Amino acid sequence: MAADGGACIICLDTSPPPIQSGCACRGDSGLAHIACLVRAAASQQAQRGNDVWQKCQTCKQGYTGAMQTGLAEAWRSRVAGQAAESADRIAAEGNLAVSLLHQGKAVEAEPMFRRLHEVEMRVHGAEHPDTLTTAGNLATSLSRQGKYAEAEVIERE
Repeated sequence: MAADGGACIICLDTSPPPIQSGCACRGDSGLAHIACLVRAAASQQAQRGNDVWQKCQTCKQGYTGAMQTGLAEAWRSRVAGQAAESADRIAAEGNLAVSLLHQGKAVEAEPMFRRLHEVEMRVHGAEHPDTLTTAGNLATSLSRQGKYAEAEVIERE
């Protein structure tokens, strides 16, 4: 939370207190409300692509912490009605799963990585870089839970 009472860089409001974006922006320049950044990302996605949900448009660094998870949840919510095989839904669900993994929530991330891996196997095939990345992330989530044998099987495949 904003310890110094700084304002959101988008709406300029101080209530509720904005949070640090977790990117490279520091001081007041890094304070924002998640809802404000969600609105900004939604309005800019067509022109700037999916990075608006993952990276600060000022410093170009990835969001972290609560901001990363909040934006990831909002993006996934926006594409939830699309087919599981749509590129936007795959990207949004992968982003949320990685966000959860970064937050130390491997138990929550695991089923998301499993579903995503199944979809990517159908859409891209086993050797596609995105499918392999998701398999690696699934193995990481399993390893962080102490499921080493299962993680090893996935890594070997």
